[in-house]
Amino acid sequence: METTRILFVIRDDGDMTEPMNIMLLSALSKRDAPWRTTHRALLERDDILRVMDDVKPHIVACSAITGSHRAYLEAIRVVKERYGDSVLTVLGGPYCSSYPGVIAKEPYLDAIGYLECDEAWPAFLEAYESGGGRIHEIPNMITRENHHRVLRPVEVPNPKTGQPHIEYAVDPSFYRPRLTDLDSLPYLDRDLIYRNTLFGGRLKRTHMAGRGCPFKCTYCFEHTWNKVYLGKGKVLQRYSPVRYCEELARVKRDWPTRFIKHYDDVFPVFPPDREWLEEFAEVYPKLVGLPFHCLVRCDLVVQSPWALPLLKRAGVFSLTMSIESGNAFIRDHVIARDMAHEEIEQAFGEAHKLGIRTFSNTILGIPGPKIPKVGDPNFDARVEGIVNDSKLNRPARRVYIDLGKALESARLKFDGDPVALRRFVANYLKDTGAKVKLSDALDEARRQFEGDLSAWRRFVVDYLRSVGLHETQLEYDFESVLYSIGLGVNFGEFGILFPYPWTDVTEKYLIPRGWFDGDYDKLHASYQARSPLTCFTEDEKTAQENMALLGTAMILMTGSQNRFVRWFGRPFARFALPHLSRIRSRRATAFFQWLYTATKIVMHEKRVYPMHLSAREKWKFFLETWKLDVWKRFRRKHHQPVLRGSRPGSFLGGPPSV
Repeated sequence: METTRILFVIRDDGDMTEPMNIMLLSALSKRDAPWRTTHRALLERDDILRVMDDVKPHIVACSAITGSHRAYLEAIRVVKERYGDSVLTVLGGPYCSSYPGVIAKEPYLDAIGYLECDEAWPAFLEAYESGGGRIHEIPNMITRENHHRVLRPVEVPNPKTGQPHIEYAVDPSFYRPRLTDLDSLPYLDRDLIYRNTLFGGRLKRTHMAGRGCPFKCTYCFEHTWNKVYLGKGKVLQRYSPVRYCEELARVKRDWPTRFIKHYDDVFPVFPPDREWLEEFAEVYPKLVGLPFHCLVRCDLVVQSPWALPLLKRAGVFSLTMSIESGNAFIRDHVIARDMAHEEIEQAFGEAHKLGIRTFSNTILGIPGPKIPKVGDPNFDARVEGIVNDSKLNRPARRVYIDLGKALESARLKFDGDPVALRRFVANYLKDTGAKVKLSDALDEARRQFEGDLSAWRRFVVDYLRSVGLHETQLEYDFESVLYSIGLGVNFGEFGILFPYPWTDVTEKYLIPRGWFDGDYDKLHASYQARSPLTCFTEDEKTAQENMALLGTAMILMTGSQNRFVRWFGRPFARFALPHLSRIRSRRATAFFQWLYTATKIVMHEKRVYPMHLSAREKWKFFLETWKLDVWKRFRRKHHQPVLRGSRPGSFLGGPPSV
């Protein structure tokens, strides 16, 4: 068999988490095929054309997310213009699964991978080696030759204008069911990524114990994938604990490793996972025995009270539990987190009792409904808009209480006393934690105050405040930051809401309201950059940036193990955050960026990923992290060409080259 050479092209974007997708594809390429070799090239560091001349690959493959796809398409164009049909170009990743029509629009693409390609990729390589004609018959692999029969044009109305445009869907008969036997997968090819890059010296290694997420958070595409895969396999798949830990033990043996991060969307703590987690808690300490970090959900921790003790027994040092918003209305009705304050507080409290360090994620810049002023001439229309917002998403697990009946009882009791009525409603909401139907409550209140428009509007304003709504966007963002701080989290990150494709928050909330125009090409590759939404003023966007940086920095105090520091830090944060975040100077933001990186490094080392770095290692890591953070927050455009090769050498796993 003649050698088949595959070149994986990767961006050197400063991501300090290994590209597990590329490592898996490389391993799949070489399994039971010693005649195949895999190679890598870094867009911003390597001279791609010189690498092409040296390696002489038969296939050039890339994996793209929305935001990075432009650079990969440009690289593919340059390669094709130089080498023509002597090289097969393939693009995969979430971008192609969101926009399979890219194969019909980009003349330099030969094929794309759609959805999961664990079985499709090796089959595609075998078909290519057998003469090439069969590559057009491989499910999940859409080519220039087969896309006419595989893609189905779908007329989709623009949510903003109502005018139709063409998108493409894939014939369900042309993609395979989900892979359910993860144990059948080869070990990730870490050598491809670690050798001669900064990843080789990283002491924190990443893997995933399973795949899939059943939740319907509107800022994520997972539930859309679940719909596409409906009837094609179960949502959650797992490695067996022994198989998973054996691979981690191999990593520990072959590469310097002090800490493990399990990067599953949700680590196996679902109620049916108890047996899996019990076995993991026995196997992991014996085979791996390193402290680790994982991601879980507050509601699952509450539903599965055995989960945290088992994780503790296994050796967990820290875990992430995302909050996403400190405002209950936004959590329930905008981003569909379906998680009560009580569940969040209980979960963090239980973790702290067990001595497990906590890391929270929160999203700022989620547009919340604004309470109108009593004198607003469009008062009723704005209130109707808020009622409609409350219907976008509703908690699936928690029962709604019909507040209309409660208000009727209150009206009879407090007839003629609107102040007492408003006080009753506020206390009722506070005592019951009611999730109310706004339309019922407001209709009842309107009847109560009929004939007195001013009293009616004052009641509505008070009522909307009682259910957690605010007059301004920054009040929502302040609430979210202070909520995380109030939980006593040991570390926290505050990202910005970005409108990604295949997400309900983009397609059903942001675009229909005219807050995003649907142009994904202009998005920054990092969701920690300045908000791209048009509903915020530039001052609000600056305040959000500052808040995100300062929120993390202040957790250095509020999440401290020292009681006095915590006692001082929390009131200081409540006082200082609203004032400092409103400073509009870019120099101030740059200083906050430095403060954010410095405090983050300290907290990572002490509270999240303790790897016992030397003073020199800490300083080096600080510089690398600072460069990455600056790129995430401040770099707007790529002023240098992607294929420049001006800084040869592999820096993958270090500061960004973009």
